Amino acid sequence: MKGILSQDEDTLFASLIKSDSARSWSYDGTRIVFTCDGIVYVSDWNGSPLAITADSLECRNAVSSPLDPRIAFESDADGTSQIYTTTLPIGGLQKLTSDPISATFPSWRSDGGKIAYTGSQGIHIMNSDGSGNTQTTFSPADFAPRWSPQGDKLLYQSTRTGNNELFLINSDGSGEVNVTQSNAYDSQGAWSLNGDAIVFVSNKDHLVPDEYGIPDSHTDLYVFTLATGLISRFTTDSYAASPTFATQTHIVFTDGGNLKVYNMASEEVDWLFLPSRYASVFAMSPGPLR
Repeated sequence: MKGILSQDEDTLFASLIKSDSARSWSYDGTRIVFTCDGIVYVSDWNGSPLAITADSLECRNAVSSPLDPRIAFESDADGTSQIYTTTLPIGGLQKLTSDPISATFPSWRSDGGKIAYTGSQGIHIMNSDGSGNTQTTFSPADFAPRWSPQGDKLLYQSTRTGNNELFLINSDGSGEVNVTQSNAYDSQGAWSLNGDAIVFVSNKDHLVPDEYGIPDSHTDLYVFTLATGLISRFTTDSYAASPTFATQTHIVFTDGGNLKVYNMASEEVDWLFLPSRYASVFAMSPGPLR
């Protein structure tokens, strides 16, 4: 290691889990919630996961409420994918949606009061008990919403332009913006911790095949700054995937299966190694740290 990290490892990895799309802290910060093979688990740092749903429910994309013991996830319990919640340690299921086709990718607002999700015809927002369901976007090509830290905007992906792009919209449905505006494959957007920037991966600088006609498979890290609307490229000829802001200035991502961290202050990329006390938890749960 070059020592580019400004924080100790425990602080860095605690921040990473808090911002990671594949896992989330329980509301009290003592356990990690994740899904594996259709089951929702909670685990402490000793790596002793407890299944809180049955494998027959085919659960995916579990996320913790930031303020109470509830967990939202998608499940095929009724034959089609719908959004449910359960309560830690092991509570009953509460069905929140009844979309005629599917409801997926739940995302809690930072105050725990609302959940955004992907419906069959666009992005929806509802109260955390399932009431007050309103449709925010109106294209079946829109999916995977993620609340801004302030809870006033949603970041989501869409293929409505013919390729995968990232969009922003205010939570009241106004001010929709195509963030990426390219003919590339732009995906995996994640908010900075204070909501002033969005990191994503793209092949936008790798669209030309080589001299033998073989497509370029590289993807790089880019950051969109909300205040200026500018997009900056942070890596070159990488295989970047699954980026997340671990701190306000550190972006953790995978590169060809290796875990790396980009330091925005020093503009350095370095390898990142899991401290042994975290390895057992991350070995089982999916996401960028596998």
